[in-house]
Amino acid sequence: MDLRPARTAAGEAVIDVFVLWGGVEITVPPDWSVTNAANVVMGGIEDKSSGMQDAANHLTIRGLVLMGGVEVKT
Repeated sequence: MDLRPARTAAGEAVIDVFVLWGGVEITVPPDWSVTNAANVVMGGIEDKSSGMQDAANHLTIRGLVLMGGVEVKT
């Protein structure tokens, strides 16, 4: 999922994920910060994004990851 052309009205975006035996790749703009609020069982979420925690735009990832992975990058 490529969010680089995305804009937010209030500076906050939320993505709900459900991953089962696979992977999801999310690309965010460099000025977005990312928070992981997903439950992970036998998998992982790797945040390689470059946004700072005080960035103007913020993405929250929530949901469930079962035996799979989520990669967030800039």
